[in-house]
Amino acid sequence: MDVPVVFPTRTIVSIVHAKVDAKDKKINAKAWYSLGASLGVGETAQIGNQLYTEQQCYEQALTLDPTNLFAWHNLGNCLDAGETAKIRSQSYTEQQCYVQALTLDPKNAYAWYNLGNSLNVGETAQIRTQPYTKQQCYVHALTLDPKNAYAWYNLGNSLNVGETAQIGNKPYTKQRCYEQALKLDPKCGTAWNNLGNHLDVGETAQLIGSPYTGLGEPYTQRLTVVCKVRSSSPPR
Repeated sequence: MDVPVVFPTRTIVSIVHAKVDAKDKKINAKAWYSLGASLGVGETAQIGNQLYTEQQCYEQALTLDPTNLFAWHNLGNCLDAGETAKIRSQSYTEQQCYVQALTLDPKNAYAWYNLGNSLNVGETAQIRTQPYTKQQCYVHALTLDPKNAYAWYNLGNSLNVGETAQIGNKPYTKQRCYEQALKLDPKCGTAWNNLGNHLDVGETAQLIGSPYTGLGEPYTQRLTVVCKVRSSSPPR
């Protein structure tokens, strides 16, 4: 997979101001992408007499080059549920942006993760003619990047009691997903809470090597209380 190009600030300005002909469109598209990536939430950049938000920069990039998978992914991140962005007269939702990114590169772990977040329970998204559920998106994200604590957490949330999800050659229950999330990020308060809620009285969860548990210390259902002092919830 190509690494996204990030131009220095002076290069961004000179390329965006430059007259664009057919052979320069991809270069100019990368400049718009880099400009968007440099902007924070609520920030704008002035090109000529017009101000552009991060979202509008990605729209400009994709109008020039709709094969820029990073621009599709970041555009999806800009959109809230119900919002759309317009590329070449066609409207795209958050979910459809992630679908576009994954159609271009199905090995983009973060696009799978964010697509899973954008789906409601029971909904599917179609990538290259194949429909994927919320749970299947998290499975794909973790197959590509098993160190994503929040994908483990969300996969755990998507499983019913008794269900398992296959990552690699191993089945993972709801409890094991929360355990994996906490091994990777022991400050994830909501994972502590959900793990505690999942355990029956007398049951334990084994969190090996966590700085909070020592080596192999078992936790019982008191996790429902312990979680109150843990902070940090999974980001989008």
